[in-house]
Amino acid sequence: MLNQDSASEFGSLETLHRLWSFFRNQAMLLEEVQSLVTGRRDPIWLTVSALLHAATDTNKSIALLAREEKMRDTYVLARTSYETMLNACFMMAEGEEAADRAYKHVLQKSWRDLDRELVINDTAIYIRHSAQIDPRENPNLQDAIDEFTSKRGREITSWTPQSLKDRIERVALKYGKDASTGLQFGLLAIYRHSSDISHGTLFGSMFAVGMTQPGGPPKSPSELIQYQRSNLCMLLTMLGGVIDSLLRILGKELDRDDFVDRSKRAVADLRQEPWVDPEPSS
Repeated sequence: MLNQDSASEFGSLETLHRLWSFFRNQAMLLEEVQSLVTGRRDPIWLTVSALLHAATDTNKSIALLAREEKMRDTYVLARTSYETMLNACFMMAEGEEAADRAYKHVLQKSWRDLDRELVINDTAIYIRHSAQIDPRENPNLQDAIDEFTSKRGREITSWTPQSLKDRIERVALKYGKDASTGLQFGLLAIYRHSSDISHGTLFGSMFAVGMTQPGGPPKSPSELIQYQRSNLCMLLTMLGGVIDSLLRILGKELDRDDFVDRSKRAVADLRQEPWVDPEPSS
């Protein structure tokens, strides 16, 4: 919880630098753990390994953007990183059934990519690959296509019917509140605004420059900088917490606590920040 008496400190350049270091260190720790998963051949770990690699790559981009104080684009990539890491957590919670569905989604979508068209008014454009595959000659591909085709013959685009909230609930059921809290905070704090920014809405554009605040937009260039730094501080804090959730789950699945303890200490150190209210005494 933010200490309202020192809220301006949350958006200071010094605080941004510290939280950038916190996030970067969490991301580097996740990259270390990724090497423990690489090379495992069972379906779940193959899937999780791919997701960890993707999250690590995006986290590096986030660190670059945040260092340059590019708030809008940091929001966009924060959503990408968040959902990738949540999917890794969900995959471990659900097991082989989720991994199998994910692979079917990949298989049928790769096939659909070979032949696409878009018709707007009377104009049609096409993307067609020279290599054509007949799914009738590949039972696994046909099965995947059938599973991701609606009764009306349209493609089912989502790889899982579970919403983000549903996925967090499944993670919490298997691994407990401590492992899911970071995911819950991330969904609340990141997803809504990052979606509007990434979709190019007017709300997203106005939010990025502080024009949706109850007290009105920033009144000077320095206030705008402080507002955007505050949002960057929040994003880096939340993403570091999401990484903590992922590391806790990886620790349970790999039966390791060394990297989990390192992450816990990093998160605990945040409580010493001047902008954090001390927990009320009982």
